[in-house]
Amino acid sequence: MTPYRKVQAIKNLEVASVCNLACPYCPARLQGEHRETGLMTEETFERSLYWLSRFVKAGTQQELNLFGVGEPLLHPKIMEMAAAVRRIMPRYLSLRMNTNGLLATEEVLRGLLDAGIDAIDLTDHEAEASTRTLRLFRKLKVSFPDVKFGYSRDGIINPNNWGGLIDWVPEVDHPRFLCPWIANGQVMIMSTGDVTRCCQDAFGRGILGTVHDDLEQLDHTPYIQCLTCHEEIPPGIPKPKAEKAVIA
Repeated sequence: MTPYRKVQAIKNLEVASVCNLACPYCPARLQGEHRETGLMTEETFERSLYWLSRFVKAGTQQELNLFGVGEPLLHPKIMEMAAAVRRIMPRYLSLRMNTNGLLATEEVLRGLLDAGIDAIDLTDHEAEASTRTLRLFRKLKVSFPDVKFGYSRDGIINPNNWGGLIDWVPEVDHPRFLCPWIANGQVMIMSTGDVTRCCQDAFGRGILGTVHDDLEQLDHTPYIQCLTCHEEIPPGIPKPKAEKAVIA
């Protein structure tokens, strides 16, 4: 009997794998050297929605984050995409998005919230944009009291090394816990339609298949970055074989 769980949920939908920043503690600035990057096409998005619908109907889909290794607000159809996802996901399932705030305006944020986003997290990488976005969050909270507005500066004060992809970050003693990606059979659909094992796979080293494969038949197995990640491989799951590291 296989110890692996089948793919059964989409955790992240990477609508954009490009970014308008180049932070030294993030591999987004270098991922174009390792995999194809850009904006998700309509075809890939529609196929992703097919699988999202399957997982929602099966009862295995939990929350969905319209975010990968890039800035989602760079996609010109992000509002339409959010609305299309929400038509499939019932309101008890959270639809999230992360942003660096550079392109966040009141019009854009209101459009996303009206489309069905119920949680927006600001990752603070640029002071002016973060200050402006936080002020917008406070203003929008009046009209959208149930929306969760989050803020993080973890890239600076609580960084991780992206499963061994970068060596910029200082040593931080992160809590050890079981990897939810492996344990729950959840994946990230990349902007190209490739399906990867987790959201830290900036260089495309953990691809299981594509959105055109039968995802429900794919085993969610560990990959090389699991060996250098702060999350633990669940007991009984064989560890991957070591290979030469990729350090940015």
